Amino acid sequence: MNLRTGLVFAVALGMTGCGQTAVEMATAPPAKDVAVPQAAQEPQNRATTPAGAAAPAAVAVEGGEAILSQENSKIEFVGVHLPPKQPDPRTGGFEKLSGKAKVNTAGKALESLNVEIDATSLWTEIGGRLTEHLKSPDFLEVREFPAIRFESTKIEPGQGQCQITGRLTMHGVTREISLPATVQIGAGSLTLRSEFSVDRLDYGIKYDPNAVGNKVSLTAVIGEKTQPRQGGGGFGGKGRGKGKRSGGGQKPGGEATP
Repeated sequence: MNLRTGLVFAVALGMTGCGQTAVEMATAPPAKDVAVPQAAQEPQNRATTPAGAAAPAAVAVEGGEAILSQENSKIEFVGVHLPPKQPDPRTGGFEKLSGKAKVNTAGKALESLNVEIDATSLWTEIGGRLTEHLKSPDFLEVREFPAIRFESTKIEPGQGQCQITGRLTMHGVTREISLPATVQIGAGSLTLRSEFSVDRLDYGIKYDPNAVGNKVSLTAVIGEKTQPRQGGGGFGGKGRGKGKRSGGGQKPGGEATP
């Protein structure tokens, strides 16, 4: 499994705002050393709000700012295996985050968005060794890079959706990304939802691209509290990273794919 938690959020529904769609970040071209069909690398299951679930609760905007935290926002991810193994989606997220959104309530416009994620607070539904493996140098390497940051540089309104462009810093690498977001701004309130994907190879996360998909699907919501779904830790496979580098994609000591 893989994760490359990239980041950036989304918030759903409201009174005014932007539509939603899923796009991949506009960054460097994918690595050329692995010939894997594009469709096989795309996570098929996204960490989205289940159908019929309550709409996000609006976050208060005071003095033109909405203060973001795990109490009113969430970021979740989904990664997959590659054929011949079944996709077997792995879902997770982050327990801690902070940030700020600047909002023009009179003009119904989102002006800027800045978020910092505590990478050490990563969780997965499976828990146990999978969670620890994703924190290890094979993936996020959270001891050396404990934070993931997003800082918007441009927000373009559009019919039914906004396009948010900004700098995403993860695993010691900063890239510009552009993502769609559904934004709703009321009288002193904000909600936002975004679904997008990042390529972990663009951030130097190169663990076994023959077994783990490069693309990681992300869902960000402003208006939903972070609620980790920790698993019991039962998890197949041997010889996981345990903090050791995998040599740019080699499985450490046997079947180590999460």
